[in-house]
Amino acid sequence: MFVNSKWLILATVVGLYLPVAIDATVLHIAVPTLSKVLYANSSQLLWIIDIYP
Repeated sequence: MFVNSKWLILATVVGLYLPVAIDATVLHIAVPTLSKVLYANSSQLLWIIDIYP
């Protein structure tokens, strides 16, 4: 029983963290497009990355 609960806890933590990791990955992939479309300089891009998640 204790082993099953460990796997359940691990699956829950991974399931909760996965959307955050995917969201951060998508943001970093989109940075070049954002800089072109918004004509953002480097400090503005840093602000976008810091404020988004």
